[in-house]
Amino acid sequence: MPEAGTLHARLNDPVNQTTLGKILLVDDEPDLVALLEYNLLQAGYDVVAAHDGAEALRVAERERPDLIVLDVMMPRLDGYTVCRWLREHGDLKSTPVLMLTARGEEADQIKGLDAGADDYVAKPVSPRLLISRVGALLRRTRSDAGPERNPNQLRIDELLVDRERYVVTRGDGPDADRIHFPRKEFELLYLLASQPGIVLTRQELLDEIWGTDVHVNPRTVDVHVRKIRDKIGSEYIETVTGVGYRFREN
Repeated sequence: MPEAGTLHARLNDPVNQTTLGKILLVDDEPDLVALLEYNLLQAGYDVVAAHDGAEALRVAERERPDLIVLDVMMPRLDGYTVCRWLREHGDLKSTPVLMLTARGEEADQIKGLDAGADDYVAKPVSPRLLISRVGALLRRTRSDAGPERNPNQLRIDELLVDRERYVVTRGDGPDADRIHFPRKEFELLYLLASQPGIVLTRQELLDEIWGTDVHVNPRTVDVHVRKIRDKIGSEYIETVTGVGYRFREN
């Protein structure tokens, strides 16, 4: 793996300056920071890092990142405290935050969203999945202007996918039809819909939705996708033969 410093030098060269955005990566595990930093740099992002919550706030104020990847469990200040501070800080309150949470800890995910996080990725982290979620969140943030936007809601044509209430509706107003989704189907739908055009393998979907510590047949994903298609229509989720699935781009 090339040295991160070499990649930083290349990216900071005006001739090769990245335009994808600056990411603040916050985690107290040096090996994980190095892995994610390398992959984000390779994907075309500029990256700055912090290794605890207090340092994260200093770096965020200095660097003004386009997006913050924030671990939960850190020394000095935890991720929840950092996220709440960011949401109260005038210059940084609209900066999207993608929180890293412990595998299978639903309470961590809910607490993170309540603190103001826009999205979460569970540990252990797949760099490829993290990069796709970073890209999707940045696209969503840049395209959905206006103070009325709810970052926990996805609008796809006449469908509204609401992660706060775990509800999917078709149509608007009092006449909107509510579509029932069991938890795993909802999470799979939201994961795919939040990053349109990104191909996710069956294994990546299994790891993110079911966890790496549970043995699940990869074809379980196919069954859940089929059920989702039965409810919302077959035109939204595309099959990439031999690889996995992607949500259609508008």
